[in-house]
Amino acid sequence: MGDYLLALHISGAARASQDGRDIDLGPGDFALFDSARPYSISFRAARSFAHVIYQVPRASLDARGRAGQATALRVPAISPPGRLASPYLRALAAASRRPADEAPGQAFVDVALDLVAGALRASDGHPGGPPRGAARIGGLRAYALAHLGDPDLSPESIARANYISVRHLHRLFASEELSLAAWVRDQRLRRCRDDLADPRLRHLPVSRIAGRWGYRSPAHFTRSFSARFGVTPRELRGAARPRAAWSPL
Repeated sequence: MGDYLLALHISGAARASQDGRDIDLGPGDFALFDSARPYSISFRAARSFAHVIYQVPRASLDARGRAGQATALRVPAISPPGRLASPYLRALAAASRRPADEAPGQAFVDVALDLVAGALRASDGHPGGPPRGAARIGGLRAYALAHLGDPDLSPESIARANYISVRHLHRLFASEELSLAAWVRDQRLRRCRDDLADPRLRHLPVSRIAGRWGYRSPAHFTRSFSARFGVTPRELRGAARPRAAWSPL
């Protein structure tokens, strides 16, 4: 079975169809299509246009509930889900054109998929959609990922930057597997692990890599890293193999 295709319209106008539904896409709108079934996307020739297609592995969306069934449903850029997901998708597309060592990692792709899945379910109107606040959680995680290198990043600073109370932030994450603070710690350690395993960054001291991801104390970083992965940063670096290049959605 083929992958899903996520069509993000940038400029101009487009018309798309699948499963008997026809939709018009304007700047910032996006929609999902199933490449295993007939579909079409056309552009108005009278005007220039820009359009991004993400190839999404089927399992990546199927694992996120019923989002993969919401084909040929327009998510408007001005809708609440669109205002969260569309700018993030545009930024991810721009970042993917950078050199491999500057391209975003899988965690950033996962955030995009969470945002897209929530937006598609909201457009589908399916009662089994995401829990209340799922799109908000995705937006908060996206902000945290963009500021992981800030040693002052905290639930308080994240809440303040996103104009919500700390109490409301904790309430949003109450049903999640990890609190936001624990999720941030885990994401930082994962980024450090990826950098330590990257042969292109072997010239950077371990302390420099830790500092890149918000750790002020090398000793605290080493303790946290060893507890999380069962090896010290230097041991992991010594056993590192070249990592695979990032690939878009």
